[in-house]
Formats: sequence, C-alpha cells, structure tokens
Amino acid sequence: MEAGGVEVPPLPALATWPEVWPVVLLAVAVVVGPGLLLALAAGLRGLLAWACAPPLGVSLLAVGAVVSAPLAPWSPRTALACLAVALVATALVRVLLRARSRGSGAPVEPRLRGRPARRARALTVLALLVGAVAGAGPLVGALSSPALVPQRFDAVFHLNAVRYVLDTGRGSTFDLGLLTSSTRGFYPAAWHDLVALVAAPASALPTGAGTGASWDLLPVATNVTAVVLAALAWPAGVVLLTRRLAPGRPVALVAAAALCGAFPLYPALMLNWGVVYPTYLSVALLPAALAVVLRALDVVGAARRAPRPARPGGGAVRAAAGPALLAAALVPGIALAHPTGAAGLAVLALPAAVVVLAGVVRAAWARPAGRRAVVVAGALGLLLAGGAAAAVVASPLVRTVAGVEWPAATTAPQAVGEALLGAPPEGRGGAAWWASAAALLGAGVLVARGRRRAVLVGAALVGGLYVVGRSTDSSVLTALWYNDPVRIAPLLVVVVAPLAGVGLAALVARRPGGRSRPVVALLLVVLLGAAATAAPGSGVPAAQRSLAQAYASDAAAAPLVDPQELALLAALDDLVPPDALIADDPHDGGALAYALADRRVLFPHLSGTRPPLERLLAESLDEAGADPAVCAAVRDLGVTHVLDLGGPSYFATPRTDELFAGLRAASASSPVLEVVATSGRSRLLAVRGC
Repeated sequence: MEAGGVEVPPLPALATWPEVWPVVLLAVAVVVGPGLLLALAAGLRGLLAWACAPPLGVSLLAVGAVVSAPLAPWSPRTALACLAVALVATALVRVLLRARSRGSGAPVEPRLRGRPARRARALTVLALLVGAVAGAGPLVGALSSPALVPQRFDAVFHLNAVRYVLDTGRGSTFDLGLLTSSTRGFYPAAWHDLVALVAAPASALPTGAGTGASWDLLPVATNVTAVVLAALAWPAGVVLLTRRLAPGRPVALVAAAALCGAFPLYPALMLNWGVVYPTYLSVALLPAALAVVLRALDVVGAARRAPRPARPGGGAVRAAAGPALLAAALVPGIALAHPTGAAGLAVLALPAAVVVLAGVVRAAWARPAGRRAVVVAGALGLLLAGGAAAAVVASPLVRTVAGVEWPAATTAPQAVGEALLGAPPEGRGGAAWWASAAALLGAGVLVARGRRRAVLVGAALVGGLYVVGRSTDSSVLTALWYNDPVRIAPLLVVVVAPLAGVGLAALVARRPGGRSRPVVALLLVVLLGAAATAAPGSGVPAAQRSLAQAYASDAAAAPLVDPQELALLAALDDLVPPDALIADDPHDGGALAYALADRRVLFPHLSGTRPPLERLLAESLDEAGADPAVCAAVRDLGVTHVLDLGGPSYFATPRTDELFAGLRAASASSPVLEVVATSGRSRLLAVRGC
C-alpha cells in the first residue's frame, strides 16, 4: 500500500432552513397536490378535502408504484400518469354514485350557509395555520439544519432506499426488500416513493446546499418531507378528527391544532427511534383516516334511522357507499406506508364499528328476511375473517415480525402511567403533563355528553397494547408492531390530541360570568397550546434535546458519521467513477456513500443476509495478496474501491466485528490497495493489485 492520497477539504457550512425553500415547495406539492386533486374530483370540499389530501395522495403514489412497476420505472412522470388515470376513474365513480344515491336518506350533518359558514371557514383556516406552526415548530427547532444526517440504525437503510428508488426506478413495495438482489421482496415503500419524488426534481435545481446535485440532497429531501408532514398532514387530520368528535365547536378545532405538537410521543419520537420513517408517515395519515371511518359509520347509523326505503337495507347501503369508498381509498396508503398503521386504524375504529354493526343487526333481526341476511352475512364474515387470520399467521413475513422480542422494560403500573401522561419510553422526552391533563378533561367532556364513547374505548385498547408491549417480553397482541411499545405509543396521540383540544376548549370557552367570548377563547387556546408545548412540564423541550442529539452529524463525536467523515463522502462524486463499487463497513457509516454520493456500496445496510463472496471479502480482504480466492472475489463482485471511515463501529457486535475484520485490516495495510484520499482518520482506497 502506498502512503499519501489527497486530503479532501472540510465540509462546507450546512444548509439552513430558509435556503431550502424550493425543496419545501416541492415537498408540499408532492405531499398535498395529488391527493387534493383527487379529493376535489371526488366532490370533497373544505377541511375534508384538505385533510384527506395527504392520505389519498400517498395511496395513489404507493399503489401506483406497485401497479406501474412492470410498465415503467418510478419517477415524477410515472406518478403524473398514475394521477391522470386516477382522476378519470374518480370522476366516473362519482357520476355512478351520484346516480344511485338519490333518495338514500338524510345527510349526517347539515351544511352551514351565510355568515356561519364564513365564520366556520375562517376558524378552520386559523386552526390549520396554528397547527402548521405547532406541528412543525418543535422539529425545526430541534434540527439546526435540514442537511443533518440522523445518527440512528435504520437511517442508513432508509436514506439508501430512497437512492435505490431514484437509481433503479424500483419503487414497488413488493420489490424493495433490503436493497440487494438476495433480499429483494416485501418492504413498505410509500415513504421512499414519496421522498424520491421530492428529491428527483430537487436534483435538477441549481447546485447548492440542499438544492441540487450535492451530497446533502437526500438528507434535505428526507428532513423537509418529514417537516411538511408534521406541518400539513398531521394537524389537518387532527383538526378533522376533532370536528368529528365535537361538531359545532370551532374553538376545539383551534385548540387541538395548537396542541398537535405538544406530545413527545409524536411526531418527535418517530424521528428519534429507528429512525422509523415509514411508521412516522403512517401515523401522520391516521387521524384523517379515523375521522373518515367514523364519518362512514355515522352515515350507516343515520341511514338506518331514516325512513325505510322500498328495498330493506338499500338506503343504508347507498348512503354509506361514498363515505365507505373514501375510507377504503385511504387505507392502502397507510398500509403501504407501514402495515402497523393499518392495524392501528383497525384497533382505534373497532369499538365504533362494533356499536354500529350491533345496531344494524338489531334492526335487521326484527324482520324475517333480515334474520336470514344476518345469518348469511355472519357466516361469510366469519369465513373471511378466519381465512384472513390463517393467511396472516401463515405468512413468513408476519412470523418474522412476530418473532422480534423486546424484553420487558418496566412494570405494568409504570407503563399505565406513561400511557396516561404521554411519556416517551427510553428517555426520549418527558411527560406531557399539561396536554395530557387537557386530554383527560376532553375525555370527561365526551363521556358527560354521551358522545363518542366508542372512540375512547379504542384509545384505551391502544393504551392496553402499549402496556402489554412495555411490560412483557412479547405477546401475540403486539406481534404486528414487532412487540415494540415505541411503535405503538404514537397511536395514542391520534385520539389524545383531539381530546386535548376538546378539553382545552371546554376549559376556556366561557368566562366566569357565563357570557361567551369567542375571540378571547381563541387567543387563550392558542396561548395555552403554546405553553403546553414549550413550558416546563410539557416534555417537548426534552424531546427536542434528544432529537437534536439523534441528528448531531455536525458534532465531532457523532456516532455514525461526523463532519470529517461526511467531508470524504461528499468528495466521492469527484474521486470515484459513477460505475464503481465500493467495499464498505456499514458500521462505520460507509454505507451512506450510496445515499450521499450516489456510489454503489457492497453493504448498503447494517443488517441483512451476506452472500458467500461478500462474506469472504469482508472477512479476508487483508489476505488478498496471499490468497488468490480473495482477489477472485474482488474481481467477480466488481469491487473497485474500499472505504474506511475509521470511526467507532456503530451498533457493532462481536459477530459483526469478526465479519468486517478483514476489510478494516486491509485498509491499514494491504499490497493490493492504494490510498486515494483522506479526511482525518477516514480513507478512500482504490483496488490496484487484483
């Protein structure tokens, strides 16, 4: 090995949030645009259209990536084609439903007109603006730059997966796998498809920090997409669900929006744990989906109580068709973001569905023909449920997920306290004392008014799952969530945030004299929401500090990649040909060469199956000068460079240390390698002797 090589220049100053405004606009267009067009084409208006836009768009894009996979690579052009087809199909379905829905029963909720309608629209817009600040503010405050790289285990895979979608056009959930030919298969790809659509046009912008073909393209696109979801998708869904829980109480909408960022369990926790971006996306879409499901159930209940049409049951079926189709259109996006999101939606909606179904069965049982229909439908339902359960149990993927064990971390009473106070496990934030108190008050308000008790039961079921996951090693109840309570915890906030809005509105809506002062109430809920987010006892400042540590790639002691290592990764675009293949140690951050420099790496993730040739090279590269089999493996694999960032091994074990020992030793001394560039202790080497 020859000493030397060029010393790469230090990493330039990281991009600031104002500098990446073009990427922010792109992310808004991708997250909201397609779904909003679909919602308008379906006849949705106002808050319902805006809140349903993100989940509808994710459904379109995720399903489109699957359906178009045999026909065209995933790209903005393919996404636009999918949108065009979906718009035509939506228009046709709307015409058919309109023709069949005449006389199907009274609407569930009256339309406001005149001054009340204008006031309601103004308050809804205010709620969405407040929610955008409340949702995104804590994240932007924690991340000093949108170019920061998460220092977490799964960040390597997710950043590389976005690059994989950009490079190969393979955006299908059923093809992504773990990014290698030997692991190709199912992995929920909606997040990666979404970020790829943001990054693809961003790469065509003028080169610069976070706005063009630079090393930070994917970190910026990823972080901006996460913030846009927290600013637009999450608050809009919370506001819509609050309106469903407490109709006719506009102050509650603003209060819920002001509190949507006051819980450390979401959004901050999902960007700090893993990083589990797919779960983060699925939870962001859940409040809107739950509101739509409740709306469909309300329509069924209202149609059942309306004057009976000539054909028994026909009115309820026709009236529920539109809302049910809308709910069904939202589920694929949530499931392809991550299946645990769809499972969470099922748990939250189950009690309400049971209540409505019980009413339908009681009404049908009163007629002889209805009894036969109940028996047939019940038998078919049991058969379908049994078949679905058998398919799930038999699935190798489900068995793999269910086989993950997390040891019990605390007692059941402690876990109950965490659930009630919204306290993140693993020390990633403090208890949300003020927001949780408002939520408990909101639950009391709903119970006192006799409204939506089934939704409270759904929240209690999720809380029970969290307690089981936190206080037991594993359980069949939590298997779909990898037996990981951290992935269950954000589901609580889906209902708790709207409840907090209801509670806060009830607290401030009337002055002691009993006279209503709407303007004063609005100001109070906004101020109290801000205090519940930022004041001592909120838990959010502690969550922000923990999140800042998780993204500290600008710190010299960063555990995955530090500034010197990032400087070498940023220089790879000039040092390594585009068709090269780099042998890397993923545990020192070298796998990020693919995401940050668009150079293929041998090991794109910290885990996964290693084929025999790759294992041989990792274990024995230092023996290349003496063992012909090692050089043969280098040639067969096409390895041209070796990257040794030289830092501490992240998430390493004795097994991984043994696996990559040869690669690390070869970097220090090997007759077949030549140093090309260095940055501090990090080295890029070229294969010369094989």
